[in-house]
Amino acid sequence: MGKRLNIIGKPWGTQLTVVKGARLTIGDDVMINAGVGIAANVEISIGNNVMIGPRTSIFDSAYHRIDSLDDGSSMAKKIIIHDNAWIGTGVLVLPGVTIGKNAVVAAGSTVTKDVPANTLVAGTPAKVVRELTIHEGWLR
Repeated sequence: MGKRLNIIGKPWGTQLTVVKGARLTIGDDVMINAGVGIAANVEISIGNNVMIGPRTSIFDSAYHRIDSLDDGSSMAKKIIIHDNAWIGTGVLVLPGVTIGKNAVVAAGSTVTKDVPANTLVAGTPAKVVRELTIHEGWLR
């Protein structure tokens, strides 16, 4: 856990879960809003100056197989959220995703694939809406 971590627990409880052998790392100046659920079964890495909106879910595991042919190898994959990212309200971040530096994920989006740095993504599944102009050293 980094310095100046801000976790808001009202009006909805916030849950951080790390199973035995998994890793959750959180950088400096991170804000995790009310109702957020983060569950690390393998590894979740959250960089510095990241903002996570209310009622967002970040899960690095699907927790169960989809059908009888699924060997389970895709169930849990590392999630990386790079510095200065902003994840809006009600976002779902799924296993294996990397969210790039300075990226913004719009409210209500479902992130199923990597989000490039300096982009705004939106939708279900999330897609690039536009590139962002971010000057060196600028923080949200």
